[in-house]
This record gives sequence, C-alpha cells and structure tokens, in this order.
Amino acid sequence: EKRWYELVAAAAEAPSETSAEVGGRAAALYAAEVAAWQAAKAQRETGDDRYMAQVVKSGTLSDKVAAMTLLVQESPVHRLETLEGLVGLAKSGKHASKMAIESLRELLGGEELVPGDRRLRAHFGDGSRLELILRCFESKLKAIYGEVASLLEGYAKHQAKELRVFAIETAAQLLAAKPEEEQRLLAALVNKLGDPEGAVSSAACASLCRVLDKHAAMTPVVCAEVQSFVARPNLDGHAVYKAVTFLSQIYLSSELSAVAESLVEMYVALFSREVARGRVKTKLLSALLTGLNRALPYVDRLLDEAAIDSLFLASHAATFAAKVQALSLLERVSADGAPKLRARFVRAVYALMHAQDLRNTTKPTLFLNLAFKTLKADPEPTRLAACLKRLSQLAAHSTSSVAAALVYLFASLRPAPLLAAPSGPDDWRLGIAAKREPAFAATDAARLFELALLRHHYHPSVQNFAHTALHAQPLDYRGDPLDDFTLSSFLDRFAYRNPKRSKSAQRHAKKPRNLTLDLPDFYARYLHEAAATKAKKRRRVEPGDDSALDAPLDDADDVDRADDVDDVSDAVDDADDVDGDDFDDAFDDDAFDDDDEEEDEDDDVEDDGVEAPTPIVVEKDEAEEREKKSRGRRKSPFVDADEFQETLERKEREAEERAQTHAKKR
Repeated sequence: EKRWYELVAAAAEAPSETSAEVGGRAAALYAAEVAAWQAAKAQRETGDDRYMAQVVKSGTLSDKVAAMTLLVQESPVHRLETLEGLVGLAKSGKHASKMAIESLRELLGGEELVPGDRRLRAHFGDGSRLELILRCFESKLKAIYGEVASLLEGYAKHQAKELRVFAIETAAQLLAAKPEEEQRLLAALVNKLGDPEGAVSSAACASLCRVLDKHAAMTPVVCAEVQSFVARPNLDGHAVYKAVTFLSQIYLSSELSAVAESLVEMYVALFSREVARGRVKTKLLSALLTGLNRALPYVDRLLDEAAIDSLFLASHAATFAAKVQALSLLERVSADGAPKLRARFVRAVYALMHAQDLRNTTKPTLFLNLAFKTLKADPEPTRLAACLKRLSQLAAHSTSSVAAALVYLFASLRPAPLLAAPSGPDDWRLGIAAKREPAFAATDAARLFELALLRHHYHPSVQNFAHTALHAQPLDYRGDPLDDFTLSSFLDRFAYRNPKRSKSAQRHAKKPRNLTLDLPDFYARYLHEAAATKAKKRRRVEPGDDSALDAPLDDADDVDRADDVDDVSDAVDDADDVDGDDFDDAFDDDAFDDDDEEEDEDDDVEDDGVEAPTPIVVEKDEAEEREKKSRGRRKSPFVDADEFQETLERKEREAEERAQTHAKKR
C-alpha cells in the first residue's frame, strides 16, 4: 500500500502562495473526504474501535497517548485532528508533555507521516480532486511540524536541566530523520552549545555528532552554523570551547578541503588571540591544537610566520599535552621547511625531553611518537646523539613501561656508533647536557653508556631490551611496551589463572609477540615457582601414607626441586640460630599466634641426595613414639609441624628467661 506522499506527483517548483479560490476549494474537498471516511468507519465499527475511543476519552494518561498514536498511524490523512490533540497535550506543560513529545517524535520521524527525501510544501496550485485533498493535508501537516519545532525550541530553554537535554535529543533525532524545519532545529542545537550547564552543552555536542554520523553530507552546513555561532560577540569561553570541541571531532576528507581550510583559518585566529592574551594553559588551547592537527593535512597552504611563532610559544609555556600537540604541528610544518626552522623545532623537542611533566605524564604515547619521527628524519648526527643521550637518561628515571618503550625506540633507530662499545678514551666523552642547543650538548663520539646501566634494570624485559640494543641486534617484538609492561598487566597474571590478554596481544594474536631471549622470562619463572609451592601444599601427607610421595608435581614440572629444598633447608637452619633478643623484637605474642599456620605451611622439604634439616631436640618418649610410627616406611620429606612449634616455643621461653636475667642485672 502506497503512502499518501507517494500518491502526489512531485511538482518541479512549488508556487510562492496559494490562491484563495484554490485554497478554499481544497479545504472543502478535504473536509468532505474526512467526514465521508468517518461515516464509513462508524458503519463498520468493531469492538476494538469502541475500546480505542473509550481510552482516548477517559483512559489513563499513558494509555490515552498510546491510543492517539495508534489512531494517527491507522490513517494519517483522516486523523489529522487526533494529531493536533497530541500537539495540544505536548503544550500542556504537565507530565503528559514528555510522553506526547515522545509520541510526536515517533510519528514525525517515521515513514508513514512525513517524507524523508523532501520538505513539506505549504503552498500548492490547482489540480485534480485527489491532488487538492493531499496538498491541503500537506500544508496543514507542515504547520503542525512547525508547531512541534517551536515547542522544542521553548523546552530547550526550560529551567529544568533534564527537560532541556530531552528537547535537544528530540530535536537531533528529528533533524537526522527528516529535512523538514532543518534550519530551525539546527540553530536550536548549536545555540545549546553555549548552555551554562555542562551536561546540557555536552548533550548538544554529542547530538550534533550523531547527526553528522548519520548524514555526512550535512557537514558543510553544520560547520558553517557553528562557525557563525563562534563569531558572535561577547561569547564566553565555555561556549567557544564546546564549539571547538565539536568541530575538532568532525571527520574530514580531501573532498571537504574547503571546510578544512575555513576551520584552519578559524583555529589559527582563535589560537593567536588566546596566546596574545597569555591564556596558554587552558582547555580551549588544547582543543584548538587538536582541531588544527586534524584539519591541517587537508589544507594545501602553510601557516604564516605569526602562527608559527605562536605555536613555538605554546610549545614552551602550555601544558604538557598542549606542548606535544603544538610540536606535532610544527613537525609537519618544518618537515619541508627551511633548515633554520627545522633546527628551531628540534631545539624545542630537545627542551621538552627535559621537562618535569614528562616524568609525571600517564599518556606518553604521543610524545614517543613525536620523538621517533623527529629523530628518524633528523640528518644531523650531533643533534641525534644529544637527543638520544637525554632520552636514555629519561629512561633511567621512568617507569618500566616507558623505559622499555625508549629502549625499543633506540633499537628501532639503531645508531650503531652510539651503541657500540668504546674503542678509546675519548669515546666516553659526555658533552654538556645543560646546553639549550642540542648541537653543542654532545659530540658524535659520545656513547650511550646509560644503556649499559639499563641492563641492570629491575624489570627483566628492560634488561633484555637493553642487552639486545647494545649488541645492535634486531628486536623481535611486535607488542606495545606501554601496555605489556605496566603494573596492571603484571598483576593480571596473578589475578587470573589464565591471564587476560592485553590489547596489543589481541591485535597481534597471530604474530610472535615475545622476544627470543637467553634469560628466562621473569613472569614465567615466578608463576612456575608459585605453582610448585601450591603443588607441594596439596601433596602434604599424613604419617604412613606413601602413595603421594612418588607423584609428580602437576603444575611445576620445570622447577628444580633440589634447589628449592636447599633454599628451604637454609631457612630452617637460620630459624634454629635465631637469637633470643632478635626473636623478641621480631615476634610478639599476637603476631606469633597469627602466623603459626603460615610458618607451618612454609616448612622445609627434603629430597633424595639432599642433606636433611638440622635435627630438632625433643623428649625421648616422643622421639621413640615417632620412630615407631615411621618404621617400615620412607621418611617424610616434611618437617613435623609439632616439632617446629615446640622449637619455637622453647626459643621463646629461653628468650624470656634471658630478658628477665638482664632486667635483674640492671
């Protein structure tokens, strides 16, 4: 069944106005058509029809709105009066308003009532009877749609924050669904970018993004509207920040080069104004730099000298994130620029490597990317040596993940003369690290001796990375060190029996991720030792039970049991040699009682060919009884818990006696 707007032939050009004669005749024909339809409907009325009429008349509020929605969907042309009733409920300002607006959004945004490929026409010319009826209905429907748009504009200014957000979301859904009242709804959304309530302005920004996600062809229109909003006089900084934040999220392409050029022009003007006013540590400046980084690749023209000077000023005085953004822009500008500009840019990057904020940042990815691109393209070996020296010093004071990433960067660049062993006394020259100019801060003969220090880093992976880089070997690693070597990634290996795979491991699941190293992996070694301890605890047997003595350790096949027994035996020997005074200092009564079970679980074990622990002196009767019980079976590799506890109690009594003796002497 065709919809009503498919029955009307699309006119090439709608008239500017409807004549009174044609309008009157069309209204009369439409009224007659509605009356005839209602009469025919009454003759074949069913129980469902009577029930719907009763609900509309005396039902609950939600039932009434639902019933009116169903009636309009039954026949939009003949139920225009019911649609007007829904608009009246939406204007009531009571609790029914929100439900009525939701129903209107469903009706006007659907396919039954409003066409999606053209706007509604308010004026029409003469035609056949059917055309006049449908044109009259279309003009009335356009008026109702305008009332709904005005209603949403009013609710967008309501004092209740929740109602403003609801109006914004409804307007965005209608704007994304239909071209009708596009300009009014778009202006209402853009105006709410300046709402003083952060939640409302954020909702407007998100709604505009959803509109462009659905209709990318509206990008030039939306950008022009937002730019005109930013150009308003006396606009506060919060509104400008929200507008720039939205514009920086727009997806650009080579087909939208004109839009990108207008955005770059606006960004540069706002950026220069903020820098001139000394406001270099604001969120607006960071948003402007983000927008410039996204729009500049689609623009052919370069930045002027004033804009470049402003960027250099921001690279020294702004926040750390803004500094990195500014230097990323300058890297792109200076790549094909004059050597003097390139030297100035490298000097700014060299200064950022010494910034205190770099050691405290939680997201060093952008900086490391900037450093890699800068050093990769720098033809001057002296500047390269100075930058690498400063980065190697940074690695010694950074977290394990950043240190591993920096060593990975060294290995990727692989400056062989800098990583080679010194061949003479002059190769250990350090240069002058305090110089501002990297060309004078180090010599090309200086060696990265800091990498030799990183071979003794507390993190095994950093040690192996440094070892590989120093020997100028390829680093067979395809993961992300900033994600793989963090503390949370390490703790995940113990929180889960099967450790969660990191994001980089999931991205490179089909590729070898770990290094081929001579040293055993720290994580694997620690997990094997933990599994061995757990297996030993499970295998603890009672006297007389020989079945478990020959069972293998299921979870610790690779653990050297003899080494473990030696370590535990030494620990028990040390426990026997504990001095009484030290014992009093290390244990009090409460702690001793709490740790009895833990000490029992950590008892010594012995294996064939391994010297037994130091014998524990016990009473003769108890020793004979124990010998009788163990006769005819292998000696248990576990120290008896009762013996161990008696020893500790005896040493505690001896310590108390010595303490009393010292007290009497004093």
